[in-house]
Amino acid sequence: TDTPMRVQSISKSVTSWAVMKIYQAGLIDIDAPIVNYLKTWEFPESRFLTEKITIRHLLTHTAGLQLGDVFTIYSPDDEVPTLRENLSKEAILVQNPNEGFIYSNVGFNLLELLIEEVTGIAFSEYMETEILKPLGMDTSTFIWESLTKLPPKGYDLQGDEVIAYVYPEKGSGGLFSTASDLARFAIA
Repeated sequence: TDTPMRVQSISKSVTSWAVMKIYQAGLIDIDAPIVNYLKTWEFPESRFLTEKITIRHLLTHTAGLQLGDVFTIYSPDDEVPTLRENLSKEAILVQNPNEGFIYSNVGFNLLELLIEEVTGIAFSEYMETEILKPLGMDTSTFIWESLTKLPPKGYDLQGDEVIAYVYPEKGSGGLFSTASDLARFAIA
């Protein structure tokens, strides 16, 4: 129950909690275009209507964004691209917003950027001080270097070891947590 693990897409629920906290504080309107809140990054050119993407679209996977690259991983010791660098490559619409459901990690990485832009605080720091610690998730973190106990080694179907890895983005799948902390989150 207290072994840290990468919880992958469960991170999206925790990121959503943070977005709704900022919404409840009156800092955002979830039905407003996300571009209203992005000051340090712009969408790449698109034939689709990026200016129509709302925060609600991102939360519900209806923004028209692609899944994103789920195969490029980095060793914790590697130099990792920034969130903005990856968004500039991956925040590509494949259809107009609200035309249908497309599961999208990229949408949640945009919500990570939204949290930083609106709060003025790094995503990992905001999540720790405003979400994880208040919920009693004391062994959870979005920062590899903060782990006091490393996750166990993983193995693929051939029995070969899977190296520990990190992603440049955290909002869609970068949370490390334990079963105990996830239970606390579920109860909250």
